[in-house]
Amino acid sequence: MLFRSVGCCLFELYTGRILFSGSDNNSMLKAIQDVKGRFPKKMLMRAQFGAQHFDSDCVFEWRKRDPVTGGDLVTKIRYSDKASRDLFHLLRDSSGHRATQHDLHKLRQLADFIHQCTVLDPQQRAKCDELLHHPFISED
Repeated sequence: MLFRSVGCCLFELYTGRILFSGSDNNSMLKAIQDVKGRFPKKMLMRAQFGAQHFDSDCVFEWRKRDPVTGGDLVTKIRYSDKASRDLFHLLRDSSGHRATQHDLHKLRQLADFIHQCTVLDPQQRAKCDELLHHPFISED
């Protein structure tokens, strides 16, 4: 959990925007999957509140308030393992200046560092010693 927070904070410090923003848990789960891809089924099967946001086939149920009726509109979204939004492009689009090749190289390293910090499955997430030796940290 700590490293995921570090990755989110780095993104937010660089861009000035919240990486996984949402007005409620359901919209934050959508934002996470937009950037990271779908949650592993084994995590969803153990999740205490998984049934509130995923159907029995582990398909995400995005809930929005219907402005006319006030009820919930449910849209099922089948995420793939691959994210639909790229961290590098999210970082680059917020830079607001022309980047040199060196800047782009460091930005790719930052994107990879944040990606490794925010891997959804904690068993697959980078460990502290791996992150300390990441090129973003250790390269000049």
